[in-house]
Amino acid sequence: MNTSGTSREQVGNMSGTRQEHFGRKSGSSREHVRNTSGTRHEHVRNKSGTSQEHVRNTSGTLREEVGIKSGTCQEHVMNTSGTRREQVGNMSGTRQEHVMNTSGTRQEHVGKKLGTCQEHVRNTSATGHEHVSNTS
Repeated sequence: MNTSGTSREQVGNMSGTRQEHFGRKSGSSREHVRNTSGTRHEHVRNKSGTSQEHVRNTSGTLREEVGIKSGTCQEHVMNTSGTRREQVGNMSGTRQEHVMNTSGTRQEHVGKKLGTCQEHVRNTSATGHEHVSNTS
């Protein structure tokens, strides 16, 4: 998804940015896959801890989402106007990694759920802003 040629996606966004929430709750799944301007949509879904693949083309960009349920690995690879987002998430107290490039910037989100560690490392507009927070 493009917002003025760039895509800024995170949980808890600042003003005027785009927010997307990828959540897996108690083994259930929600997937929203959209095609715009005559692009390719491939949706393969396997329930109960098997793999999921979502391929979305939006104006020549590529999104690949591979999700394995029940606390296993999830990978989201999204290209939006030449940028790339990778999300590796394991729910139920396991690790999440978000690697996002928006207009040449990079965002990394490493979160551990259920009262464990959360780390947020953000770089926007080639500036060196890093936010590391640990919550119990």
